[in-house]
Amino acid sequence: MRYHIVAALLLISALIQGCREDERKLTTPLAHFDKTVELTVSKTIDFEALDILKPRDITINSKYLLIRDFGASEGRFCALDVRTGKVYRELNIGQGPDDVTSSARPFVTNDTLLVADSNQGKILLVDVVDDRLVVVGRKPFTARGGFGRCFLSGNKALMVTSFDSLLIKLTTVDGRIISSLGYPTEGVLSAYPYNLQNTIYLNSIVAVSPDESKFSLASMSNSLYCFGRIEGDALVLERQILYPDMQVRIREVANVGYDILLPEHESPANVIDGFGTKNHVAYLYCGKEMGKSQTAQTILVYDWSGKPVMALNAKEGLSNILYDSKRNVIVGIAKTPEAIYVEYSLEGIIEL
Repeated sequence: MRYHIVAALLLISALIQGCREDERKLTTPLAHFDKTVELTVSKTIDFEALDILKPRDITINSKYLLIRDFGASEGRFCALDVRTGKVYRELNIGQGPDDVTSSARPFVTNDTLLVADSNQGKILLVDVVDDRLVVVGRKPFTARGGFGRCFLSGNKALMVTSFDSLLIKLTTVDGRIISSLGYPTEGVLSAYPYNLQNTIYLNSIVAVSPDESKFSLASMSNSLYCFGRIEGDALVLERQILYPDMQVRIREVANVGYDILLPEHESPANVIDGFGTKNHVAYLYCGKEMGKSQTAQTILVYDWSGKPVMALNAKEGLSNILYDSKRNVIVGIAKTPEAIYVEYSLEGIIEL
């Protein structure tokens, strides 16, 4: 009898130890994905042939791909009709009366192309008129702060900030806070030293579903992902994922403060870009430290509850990704090493 009890205890101990070992292996986002699919390019466009030399950020509506191009002077915006290959220009980044004086990455809301110009305190509505890309409307934009931003309908914006406190904020574009949410929760936040907590928010990628009922954030420089809902004017946090390999280890040094001990290997949780769809959220994952890689080849697809769905692997190094729901394709900027426009058909793989 005693032998059976001891054997049972040893078996339980082995199972627990096995689970712990499995948990230790799940230290990078990729380890959580059981399914991986290789992507094949279905279409390319040579940006250089179109005199688009340094494309950096993109967004897409039903007509055009809006590109922020830093290849000319201070930069400019271009609209590309990917069906015909025609480019529409004239919207420059500069100090002229018709220029964008400061620019964040472009957005689309209700199929309208938007550019935030914080210097002017305006959100610029842009479109192609008479074969030129021009500003067709302006809305006040005085909401300050936010390392990641996503503009919503109804003159709202979702942003991450650490200026006043560690928050995800739903605001109006004129700065009135509608709702806020402490992010991350105290249990997750305690994994970071106080003097490094602000790095959680630097360059956060913000993704929102097309109906604006769900949101997700991923920190570009840390290993933190979160998933939540927008219920009316309330933000609800549903899940947080903190991958343990990037928990920063520190030790206190007498008369100095903190000696920061970063992991010896490259950060496993860095993301470059991302987007939200009706059923999923996708992040472009490079698995390297911030600044050490400007491209990535893996797209991690989660459902909106934070459950891993599949990893999509491209052969090309990508710097930006978007989803065209009408054609079920992922579009992006690839570096080969010249920048090119690429499409990956998801037919037979998944409908995001």
